[in-house]
Amino acid sequence: MDPLYAFVQVVGRFWIWFFFKAVEVRHPELVPRTGPVLLCINHPNNLIDSLLVGAVVPRKVHYLAAARFFRNPLLASFLTAVGVIAIYRRQDDPIFAYGAAVNALPYLVPRWIAHRVTTEETDYATARFLSSIVLIPLFWGLETWLVWRLSNLRIAALFLVSLPVSGLLAYRYLGGLSRLRSQLRFSRLALIRNQAARQLLAQRQQIFDELERAKSDYLVATRGSSF
Repeated sequence: MDPLYAFVQVVGRFWIWFFFKAVEVRHPELVPRTGPVLLCINHPNNLIDSLLVGAVVPRKVHYLAAARFFRNPLLASFLTAVGVIAIYRRQDDPIFAYGAAVNALPYLVPRWIAHRVTTEETDYATARFLSSIVLIPLFWGLETWLVWRLSNLRIAALFLVSLPVSGLLAYRYLGGLSRLRSQLRFSRLALIRNQAARQLLAQRQQIFDELERAKSDYLVATRGSSF
């Protein structure tokens, strides 16, 4: 284990201690200390999973990460230095680029209209939803018509089928990048302003507790109701 990885592991263990009350490790003896081993874990979170594995496994772990995380030169240098292996999936870019291109107008125009016609934040989602109901079929229909005019009916039908699928994949792709940026921003905040980060986490937990109390009160108040 090289010094940089050892340092990152110590930092990771600190954040695990910071975020979680307890971490239970079961059967650590099943992971050999030397020789090849493949760790296949549940992966509901991009960052916390890696911190957990790196914190509890005593040997150096070479993580697999999508190649899109290596686009930033500074982040790419760090990931390479700690042994992260880039996985190049052509469908991540050939699908995302296609989905973003053919769904750009259906996605951006309703958002632009909602910003223009609303003055209250509470009205934004409604305006965007209503404009999307009208504009998304309209744009998809126009794009399909253009493809039909430039090619043939079969290709136009396949293009129409691809629009919602590619749009959903592109949207989820952008969502994953957004969540990663948020996690990195919070990690940076926690490093430079530890007290502020702790306060945010405490306030976040208070909100969760309040929502849970509201849920319990609602269930009690509506018990036996036909609603």
